[in-house]
Amino acid sequence: MKICYVYSIIFQNGKRYIGFTSQFNPYDRLNEHCKESRVDNPKLPIHKAIKSFGVNNLEFNIIASGFRNDMLNLEIKLIKELKTKISEFGYNITNGGEGVSGHKHSAESKLKIKEKRNLQKINHSEETKKKISAANKGLKKGIKNPSHSEKMKGRKQSKESVEKRRLKMIGHSVSDETKAKIIAANTGRKHSETARKNMSLAHIGNKPSEETKLKMSEAHKKKFQDQEYKEKHRNAIKLALSTKDAREKMSLAAKKHNTPENNLKQSIKMKQIWAERKANK
Repeated sequence: MKICYVYSIIFQNGKRYIGFTSQFNPYDRLNEHCKESRVDNPKLPIHKAIKSFGVNNLEFNIIASGFRNDMLNLEIKLIKELKTKISEFGYNITNGGEGVSGHKHSAESKLKIKEKRNLQKINHSEETKKKISAANKGLKKGIKNPSHSEKMKGRKQSKESVEKRRLKMIGHSVSDETKAKIIAANTGRKHSETARKNMSLAHIGNKPSEETKLKMSEAHKKKFQDQEYKEKHRNAIKLALSTKDAREKMSLAAKKHNTPENNLKQSIKMKQIWAERKANK
């Protein structure tokens, strides 16, 4: 089995870098760091430090040698113990081990990555397109991905995540083309009995605040000030009542709702509304 190494590079300012290498000669890894530091504008803190202090003003030490997993775990342990990921103590930018765990891009780096992606045009081969199509078949029709559904079951988003998504959507508007696509995709779509039951249960006990009620009322009034909207609404009701099946459903719903208790509540509510109107005159 291959022997690997954990090493440290110590600089004149007392800061250090902890690293791992699987190269036969660990000094080859030091040479790679030095080579990276010779470019005009090094990106990593370790390479910037080598360029700043000079190759002859650093101390390279082999801390330990052993099997791969043992050395990776040791690297993680030393970075944590020596705090070399904190800029005050060292030049590591990750938690160690394989991958880039713990690394966070700066706002400037994120912007550069975003700009680069926007400029890139991905041209998938026909074979790749077919694979993507096969993987997504059925999902567009509302059929859930079983493995993903199982993974997400019972998982709840934190309040922080919800707030971030809410803030991100403020000011976001959907184009008319996208609206048309959404309408077309949902036309004729019917929720299953299970889905309707789940939606009903989700709303039990969910009462909007007075502030929310006021906002909803104002938004509703504003909509009906638009003559075009009023006409669309009127036509939609006419269309909904144009079939015998729809009229029967509405009749049954009204009979179900028309109980003595509901009638009393409605009567009290109407009296309050008329009393408020009279007081405002």
